[in-house]
This record gives sequence, structure tokens and C-alpha cells, in this order.
Amino acid sequence: MICSSYSVVWLFNHGAEEQSRKRNENRQTVEPLRMKTLYDKIWESHLVHEEADKPSLLYVDLHLIHEVTSPQAFEGLRLKSRMVRRPDLTFATIDHAIPTKNRHLPFKDPIAAQQVETLRTNCKEFGVKLYD
Repeated sequence: MICSSYSVVWLFNHGAEEQSRKRNENRQTVEPLRMKTLYDKIWESHLVHEEADKPSLLYVDLHLIHEVTSPQAFEGLRLKSRMVRRPDLTFATIDHAIPTKNRHLPFKDPIAAQQVETLRTNCKEFGVKLYD
């Protein structure tokens, strides 16, 4: 078969025009892609189960606790004779009551001192790593 350069260019251009037309048709029928946020990606990677009109079930693979609200959680575990399910994935830190300077001195606030001592005791009892 003999082809002139004109017919090769026509075939090439015609194919490109046809592909461009199909792409434009697809854009009109397909919903535009939405970029996923970091929040979306984390949510999806931790989603265990989801149903319409019900709360989603997520797997939390890291628990960070501190001295202010953790006493209530530990007491709840004690009352139900339970242990921390994954102490290897639970980390405690003293970050509310601790002074930024002169950390070696005793606490001036007795409530803060009690919160910190309670966290230390609870972490020891339940096998939670405390970054003190």
C-alpha cells in the first residue's frame, strides 16, 4: 500500500481529534475527581465498618493519654475489672501540670502534684509506657 505524507498526517490528526472528542464526552459524564485530604486518607485507613445513619467504627492504633483526664478512664477500667487492651500502643505524658522551668522542684499546686502521681501509679499498674 502506498501512502502519501498527507494521508499519514490526516490519519494521525483524525485519530487525535477522535480521542480528544471522546475525552470531552467522558468529562461530561464522569464526576470530577476530588483530591483526598490527609484527614480523608487517615479516616479511610482506620475505618472498620460504616453504615448509613450510624456512627462509623474506627480502629485507633495509637492512644495518647495525659494526667488530667486519664484518672477517670483508669477508674472505669478498674470498676469493670479490665486492663488496657493494647498497652503497647498506649503512651502517657505529663503535659498539662508540668512546669516548663525548674522541673526538678516540687509542684507548687497540690492538685497538679496529685494528677501527676496518679498518672504514674496508673501507668505502672496497667503497664502503660510513661514519658516522664
